[in-house]
Amino acid sequence: MDIKKGRVYIVGAGCGAKDLITVRGLRMLGCCDAVVYDDLINADLISGLSEKTERIYMGKRAGCRSAAQSEINERLIELAEAGKTVVRLKGGDPLVFGRGGEEALALKNAGIAYEIVPGISSCIAVPAEAGIPVTHRGISRSFHVVTAHTKDGEENFPEELKHLAVPVMSGGTIVILMGLKRLREIADLLMKEGVDPEMPAAVVSGENTGHPAEVRGELENIADKSEAAEVTAPAVIIIGKNAAIDLRSQLGPLQGKLIGLTGTDAIQEKLKPGLEALGARVYSAERSVIKDIDVPSSVRHRFLNGGKCWAVLTSRSGVRRFFEVLKAHDIDMRSLANVSFAVIGRSTGEELKKYGIKADFCPAKYTSEGLGSELSEYIKSKESIYLFRSKRGNAELRNILLQSFDVTEVPTYDIVLDEKVKKEAKELLEKTDYFIFSSGSGAEMFYSAFGEVPERATCACIGEVTAAALKGFYDRAFIVAPEISAESLIKVLAEDAAGTLRKL
Repeated sequence: MDIKKGRVYIVGAGCGAKDLITVRGLRMLGCCDAVVYDDLINADLISGLSEKTERIYMGKRAGCRSAAQSEINERLIELAEAGKTVVRLKGGDPLVFGRGGEEALALKNAGIAYEIVPGISSCIAVPAEAGIPVTHRGISRSFHVVTAHTKDGEENFPEELKHLAVPVMSGGTIVILMGLKRLREIADLLMKEGVDPEMPAAVVSGENTGHPAEVRGELENIADKSEAAEVTAPAVIIIGKNAAIDLRSQLGPLQGKLIGLTGTDAIQEKLKPGLEALGARVYSAERSVIKDIDVPSSVRHRFLNGGKCWAVLTSRSGVRRFFEVLKAHDIDMRSLANVSFAVIGRSTGEELKKYGIKADFCPAKYTSEGLGSELSEYIKSKESIYLFRSKRGNAELRNILLQSFDVTEVPTYDIVLDEKVKKEAKELLEKTDYFIFSSGSGAEMFYSAFGEVPERATCACIGEVTAAALKGFYDRAFIVAPEISAESLIKVLAEDAAGTLRKL
């Protein structure tokens, strides 16, 4: 093989949560030049890529216009021949009805180096999501995976399907992929071959599909129940005694709740682990993308050379941008000798510590009002104050400080809406139980994107300032975390789900 050519990693992304990809697959994503990805890939895997990574969508989904397999093969070869390291990212496992084998053969014939990185197939992952084991001691000692979709066309079932009546009658489990459209025909065929009409059956559409659903029944009524529940493809069909088992973990008060997050990646990543640990299913309903703003040289000079002053930081993102500005302009950290630091809360203070600086002041009340009023009492001399924060920062903090100090507002970043996340979130809005808002700008962007909060959902805010912003759009009762922290918000959500919290 030509060593000047690039190489292709055919990677299975698993099903559902982004961390169900293998460690090796994630490592390949972190160092590749281009990603060619399919449908049903967790959006966080793509949004978390380096800005330098080329992103190429070539998904294939039944009933939708999509790229031909030959076109995908050609694109992979083209990228590799240009010397790039490419990840071909596929849902589930690339070799379980994923056409990964066809792509590998095309690369092999073209003399392109490639490697297959396995993933967790939907044939086991989606049933497990519903608590259905594909094998279980004393009930089922085998499982058989088949697709109801063939290259020959819809008029022909795979020959293996009717032969699977025998193993399912003797205790096996049938797992059928790409068969929802033909579920009634499948059930009729198996009953005709001798399978008991009361044999347990289930249809599960996983969390990564945009339309998660779970239907349980028997072979004779599973088609009717699925149609009544309006299950949409893709879905996995499970037939056998195992389909009656439910091994789902009871994780906590948020078990089964669908929660839509808003705001930046930083706050969403801080919230996700705690919410998921309590059983919640979490997705990005609105993602705010940080757009850098440089600080004018005149402001930088006055801040660093104007004598003793205070730098006030109101978010983790603000802390990071502050030090990015220093680095971009090659400013020596020793230039901060005359600067005292104030932060709005514990989380912002922890971020500041990462840069070797301990905050000189943190209010007892983690709000703009708390920071402004408490800092005004704390500072005894007439010192200048610089607010390093978002361009969309609320006026309350500035107005309180202006009563006693010379205040300079220094926007270091702005926040803009991620349009791709907006498009993907639309399918889940009506099924969402809670929407979380971590800033006034996040609430504003959500309403700009979607117009309203669906009737079934409850809103939750981090802090009074965000709550005040939400009240401008939302006239129903909602939840407010008393502190500006992920921990405080998760606590009140758990209390609300348990029915012990009073909404505002």
